[in-house]
Amino acid sequence: MSIPWAARLALVSLFAAVALAAACGRDDQSGRRDREGSPPAVAGGHPFSGRWTVTGSTQHLPFSAGRRVATFQLRGTLHITGGDGVVPDMGAEILGLLDSEAGCTARCTWTDSDGDRIFSEIRGDLIGRGGRGKGEITEGTGKFAGATGSYSFTWASVIAENETRVDANTNDLSGTLRIPARPETHRGKERDGR
Repeated sequence: MSIPWAARLALVSLFAAVALAAACGRDDQSGRRDREGSPPAVAGGHPFSGRWTVTGSTQHLPFSAGRRVATFQLRGTLHITGGDGVVPDMGAEILGLLDSEAGCTARCTWTDSDGDRIFSEIRGDLIGRGGRGKGEITEGTGKFAGATGSYSFTWASVIAENETRVDANTNDLSGTLRIPARPETHRGKERDGR
C-alpha cells in the first residue's frame, strides 16, 4: 500500500508541529528568567567567580601609638569570569574602616546595568597584598530582591599613593548567590477571564 505524496507531506507536517509544540512546552529552568526578570531559584544558590578592580581614597585618623586607623571609599568593577550567568559584571562601591588591630569592616554595593543592586558586609584583613576578605550578601533590589549568600577574596595587588589614594584588585573572588523563589504571577489568567 502506497501513501500518496500529499498525505505524506501532511503527516510530516503534523509530526513536526507536535515535536515543536513539545519542545516549546518544556520547562527548562537553566539560566532562564521569569516574567519579572528574576533568575530562577536554585537549590544551593548560583555560584560565581571573577576578579574585582577598585580605586579610591583613604582618610587617616591619628589614634593611639602604633595603631593605624583609616576610612576608605573605593569604586570599581566586578568582572565575572565563571558561574551560571546569573551574576553579571557589576559596578562596585565599598565604604569601610581599616584598623591595624581590629582588621577591616566595610559595606559594599554591586550595581548591574539595569540599576539592580546586591548589598553585602565585608570583614577581613587590612587592604594589602595577600589580605583576605569575606563578604556576606545581605539583600538586593529588583531581580536580586531578597538575595543572600557569601563570597571570599584575596587582594592580589594594592598600590597606595601618599596614604590617600588606593588602587587594588583581586583575581580570586568566588561565592554563591541565593535568590528566593518568586510567587508565580497570574496576570495572563486575569486578562483571559480565567
